[in-house]
Amino acid sequence: GLFSPDENTHIGISYRSKVEHKITGGDATFDVPANAAAVLAVAQPGRFTSTSGKATVTLPASATLSVTHNVNDRWTVMGDVTRTAWSTAFDQVTIDYASAQPDSVLEFGYRDTTFVSLGTDYKLSDTVTLRGGIALDQTPTTNAHRDVRVPDTSRKWLSLGVGWTPSENVEYNFGYLHLFTKDPDVTIAGTTNNQGNALTGKYKVRGDVLAASVNYKF
Repeated sequence: GLFSPDENTHIGISYRSKVEHKITGGDATFDVPANAAAVLAVAQPGRFTSTSGKATVTLPASATLSVTHNVNDRWTVMGDVTRTAWSTAFDQVTIDYASAQPDSVLEFGYRDTTFVSLGTDYKLSDTVTLRGGIALDQTPTTNAHRDVRVPDTSRKWLSLGVGWTPSENVEYNFGYLHLFTKDPDVTIAGTTNNQGNALTGKYKVRGDVLAASVNYKF
């Protein structure tokens, strides 16, 4: 929904429901040494043999509140807040094999997240517009559940841009985005033996984005 309390202020509210994706026809291949395969065929028939599988992945619902305000003829500020319900949608994913192989359960343990952004446009002249923005993007991963599949971390955004409109028909836009992050740690306790082995590591997360576009009106 969109409503305007006055001619200079516009408020928008949107909601996106969760989406369930059913994945079928996947192949699961197990590379088992020949001597072990012979033993497994007798002791646990149907296990660790190549087969097909299926899974259901649910992407989360989200709600967004956005506000745009024209301070004057040249200056506009805007902001939005988005809340995403990861915890009820993406806690775990189960892979169901067609054979006697036990299901594989992928634990994600995601938490709900909040994304907050604030931006501004300033018309330096009739042909040049300056843009800037900041944002806080919270990761759904936690230290307890972060792993090598998604070594994600929370991010702070800083963006700068400029728009140039030399004529009524042509518009050029240039932008730069930098992500400020902390390097996430990953610690996974061993589960295949009783020796207490664990996988530990630190990931470097960096992000710089350059963008350019040309709009032409016929």
